[in-house]
Amino acid sequence: MEQVYYPVSATKEVSQVPVVAKTRGGILHIPNGVIMVKPLPPKEGFSVIAKIDFSGTEYILDYRGKKIYSTIDLTQSMIIEELGDIGNGWTFNKPTTEFDTWYEGVWVTDEQAIFEAKIINIDNVRRSFYSSMSDPLISEATIERLQGNENKAIELENQAIAAREKIRSENPWPTKD
Repeated sequence: MEQVYYPVSATKEVSQVPVVAKTRGGILHIPNGVIMVKPLPPKEGFSVIAKIDFSGTEYILDYRGKKIYSTIDLTQSMIIEELGDIGNGWTFNKPTTEFDTWYEGVWVTDEQAIFEAKIINIDNVRRSFYSSMSDPLISEATIERLQGNENKAIELENQAIAAREKIRSENPWPTKD
């Protein structure tokens, strides 16, 4: 009767394909780091690994190649490369926005943070337009006034006010929905 063994990889995964042990010189040659019992059958989401004492096999979670997300730091994610559970502080669920927080096992969007970010964004847009449109007109108006050209100064100030109003109407403050 022939003797078979099952190779074990560096990750302790056991091959489902038996290898027939070779007899040389009347001696049966079986390498180290193998198991002599038939491994458990394959199972979806798991790998079959050798028990620590190589007396048999057991299942271990296999998420390799799947992406997980930190429940603590939204900027962190990673692809799983090792066997086993993903551990605390990680989830397979991708946050839907940059304003999500992990709360009782689900991502919850912080609507107040979204609203505040919108305000900051509109403020930045307005400031950018003011500095490129309104502010130069006010500076020119001041110089014209200093040079005694009051009518020209008033005309430039009116243009600055019109530019400011246009900026404000095209970039209104957000409202809470």
